[in-house]
Amino acid sequence: MRCSACGLSAPTEASFCPRCGAKLSLHCQSCGFRSPLGSHFCGGCGASLVEASGTTVTGVSGGIAPDRDQRPERRQVTILFVDMIGSTEMSVRLDEEEFKDIIYRYRDICANAVRQFDGCIVRYIGDGILVCFGFPFAHEDDPIRAARAGLALLDNLQRLNSEQETKAIQVRMGMHTGIVIAGDLRSSDTFEAMGILGETPNIASRVQNLAAPDRLVITLETAQLLGERFDLIDLGLQQARGVDGPLHLFEVAGERTEATRERPPASHKMIGRQQELALLQDRFFRAQDGEGQVVQIIAEAGAGKTRLVREFKARLDPAAFLPMTCYCSAYSRSSAFYPIIEMIRRVVKPDGDADAEAMSANLQRSFVGLETITPEATALVAELLELPVSPAIKDIPPARRRELLLEVLTQWVLKQSEDVPVILVVEDLHWADASTTTLLRHIVERLSNWRVMTIFTFRPELTAEWLLGSQVTRLGLRRLSKNEARALTAQIAEASTMTADIIASIVAKTGGIPLFIEELTKAVLAGASSADHDPARLTALVDSIPSTLRGSLAARLDRLQIAKPLAQVAATLGRTFDSKVLAAVTGESQPALRAQLDELLRQGFIHQHGTQVQAKYSFKHALIQEAAYDSLLKSERRSMHRRIAEVISTQFADVVAATPEVLAEHYAAAELAESAIAHWEAAGNKAAERSANVEAASHFANALAVLRRMPDTTERARRELSLELQRGSQLLAIKGNAAPQVEEVFTRAYQLSWRLGEHRLLFRALYGLMMFFIVRGQLEKAHQCGVRLIEQAERAGDDGLQLQAKRPLGLTQFYLGQFSSAKETLKQALQLYDPDRHHHHRFEYGSDPAVLAQCNLAWTEWFVGLPDTAIADSAQAMARAIQLNHPHSLGFALSFEASIRQSRGEPKEALQAAEQAIQIGQSYRFPYWSAWGRILRGWAIGRLDSPASGAAEIKAGLEDYRATGAELIRPYGLMLLAETLGTDGALEDALALLNEALDITETNRTLFCGPELYRLRGSLLLAADSHDDAGGENLRKAVDLAHELGSPMLELRALASLVSASPPRGSSAPLQRLERLRDAMTEGFATADLAEVARVIELAATHRR
Repeated sequence: MRCSACGLSAPTEASFCPRCGAKLSLHCQSCGFRSPLGSHFCGGCGASLVEASGTTVTGVSGGIAPDRDQRPERRQVTILFVDMIGSTEMSVRLDEEEFKDIIYRYRDICANAVRQFDGCIVRYIGDGILVCFGFPFAHEDDPIRAARAGLALLDNLQRLNSEQETKAIQVRMGMHTGIVIAGDLRSSDTFEAMGILGETPNIASRVQNLAAPDRLVITLETAQLLGERFDLIDLGLQQARGVDGPLHLFEVAGERTEATRERPPASHKMIGRQQELALLQDRFFRAQDGEGQVVQIIAEAGAGKTRLVREFKARLDPAAFLPMTCYCSAYSRSSAFYPIIEMIRRVVKPDGDADAEAMSANLQRSFVGLETITPEATALVAELLELPVSPAIKDIPPARRRELLLEVLTQWVLKQSEDVPVILVVEDLHWADASTTTLLRHIVERLSNWRVMTIFTFRPELTAEWLLGSQVTRLGLRRLSKNEARALTAQIAEASTMTADIIASIVAKTGGIPLFIEELTKAVLAGASSADHDPARLTALVDSIPSTLRGSLAARLDRLQIAKPLAQVAATLGRTFDSKVLAAVTGESQPALRAQLDELLRQGFIHQHGTQVQAKYSFKHALIQEAAYDSLLKSERRSMHRRIAEVISTQFADVVAATPEVLAEHYAAAELAESAIAHWEAAGNKAAERSANVEAASHFANALAVLRRMPDTTERARRELSLELQRGSQLLAIKGNAAPQVEEVFTRAYQLSWRLGEHRLLFRALYGLMMFFIVRGQLEKAHQCGVRLIEQAERAGDDGLQLQAKRPLGLTQFYLGQFSSAKETLKQALQLYDPDRHHHHRFEYGSDPAVLAQCNLAWTEWFVGLPDTAIADSAQAMARAIQLNHPHSLGFALSFEASIRQSRGEPKEALQAAEQAIQIGQSYRFPYWSAWGRILRGWAIGRLDSPASGAAEIKAGLEDYRATGAELIRPYGLMLLAETLGTDGALEDALALLNEALDITETNRTLFCGPELYRLRGSLLLAADSHDDAGGENLRKAVDLAHELGSPMLELRALASLVSASPPRGSSAPLQRLERLRDAMTEGFATADLAEVARVIELAATHRR
């Protein structure tokens, strides 16, 4: 038997604690109630108990934990430090025995206050007392219990001081909440039962030094957990000796009554629960018609029972009902009729200031008209309210007293509905005392013909068998759906910059419990201001358990009778765990394991998937899992992860083969770096092979994180280089080539390869940097990298390296407008490709080089006057990507196909390819290809349907594109947007966009679309003013630049526009040049461009006749 006051393990035959003298009792693990020694069942909830003798009494709903050593755990606790003032002076002035008696009385008062609220006296330090709330048994409201204990202690001391003639006892009290190591602390030579380690006790002690006599002072950390329950006086920032930095302190002036601490209106509208609200409203309408109704609202803590009731009442006309509310409390479950008394008190003392005489008068008025009211019955109710009553009622037999009370209180509640319907809400029925439960049963049995609707809220562990009948509705609150949880998170976050990824993480972690969602979101918001929007720090905030939830989560764990250690092992395995692995790790027998898993299932900790033999389990909420894991000491975590890794690696080869990242996680947590790195790398390679690029990048990053904690040696540098290159290939796919992370990774790889003299890997690093420069639009830098890659590849005599050098060089030449060189370089790259020897390049470099070279070549072919060949090559590239089943290569090919179709003036085909590119991009998280696809989809929509809709989609696509860090095709996208706006008559906006695009082209030398930009600007200027010389000048620039770049298709377009804009009797030179260029074409005669050329030539010829 362990003393609840001081934690001492007392002999089983003891009735009082040998250390502190406190009366010993049995602590119920189901509800927390304390029963006298020898009790077989809990006086609070009826659960079976374990007798002091150690004999277990069989029961179905719980009992107390057997007496055992308290293994050290990480805990959030609230420490109350009490110090007696002037004890030294008192010890000198008083006789030793008098002083002893005062000290004993003082300690008794403290112990009684602590015991009343289920705290634990950790130790006596002279005349100081260190009290802990939250260990060895946690409650969801430990800070509130601690504050109540402190106020109760002050009240009790005040009574003691009024009774004794000696100098009054005064105390100072300080309180702080924080994380500690708590439990039995052992070393080779010492043992401390119920030890508390950490700065939390020290801070509480320092805070009490700053308190005034007979005052309770708390820190901000504790104040934030008290809600609206107490009146606090802000003492501001104060410096405490031995504490770094100032402390924000508050004085607890007193506790608010239930009426004065009504929760403030919710700061956000209710999400979901529409069906539940409709059901409640229907039951109220029935009650209005005289059909009394009972509704049970059943859900775990935090699911929103109270919020639902408040929302329901808020939607009714306040004049349409009389609200009556009973608040059941964990502190009053042994106080008869406590919730009822408080409800009546609010009626007879509405302003909070009525004296006893006024309260008695109000009570008499409220009982007028009751059938069975008698002076005795009224006096009994007055006695409950501690009002003056006649001594004669003492003579009423106990059974008759109880009968009278139940009858008059039942009638009083029902009678209230004669004038207006009553909504009687009983909050937290699971904490109701036995007398209140009996009264509520009487009311339910009698309300069928009364205009009364009763609503009981309680948790699933309560079995209220008396709540049965045709008028009873059982309403179990479901968890919020993912969409509802997202909406609630976003609503709480309001105008913050919380990203969709952070919101998704909060939703995944909180399991649809509104309280969890609210508290975690608020915790992230509170910490976000100091995180400077750093994704890693924001993620860390999401991964931490808010202090507002730690108490309730720890309390749920402590209520487990036998399964808490198993829950900790399961939590170490992960959110989801396998029963076979769990059994192998714990070494438990199947019956013992089954019993513990059954308890976790009964208590709502886990879900079971599959049959018992092959079962897998998952924690219902990530926060529950993390609370169980977080309670372990770090040394225990390392040992447990090591044990799990050993078991999986030796007994579960299928797990290692299928999910090496699972083993890597455990090796990393066990601080076995070499094994962790090897398995992270294996996991990255496996993910890359199935195009799970995001996961692959994450695995390689995890391997690097472990590696960088090792000593900086040549071998470490070599492994880092390999991992950086593998990670870089994945980042190219998922972030886009222009992402800052891509530059960082390949710059680091370049530095390492120089240091190590690894020329082949230097090539890979330079290749990655070239990809970055290309998509960033820094084409001159990219071209320099390309020339160096060619040199290295030729020096190495490796055709695979030559292939990977020529392909991006050809692409760079294309965007520079060097179309002829690009065509030749890309053809050479294709000729070098050998499917048998180079198929692995799609994993090594992130994409298949043949697919990329061929679709690069295809678009180039359109520019050089081979529009039909372009379509054929593009089709081959897409077919190859599909055959290889490589999504990133297919996304590349589809995006280029859309652009080729756009260049050919074929919006239907462009739309089809763009839609497919977007789908690939979204499915595999390739934002670059999704953005490219949206730009082309917008152009197609503008051509086929609505220019305004098309322009909006292009704008969105350009925003997405730039969000990846890319600049390469932005002039091209701006050109398509300008063209679309121009067709809609928005000439000024279109011209502004073309000017911006030409500025970018001039800076970045992305000349591939330069002629089109000049052509469109010339055409729009002439559309605005047909006599504008600048329009004609821009068209001539387009012709000249297209000719200079070697693009017959662009030159044809520019010449056709110039001829169309020329006066009928003007120079014939442009027309003749157009005819010669058309005659030189060898294909593409069915394209829109050549059809337009034919129309222009025929129209010009007609004008000249």
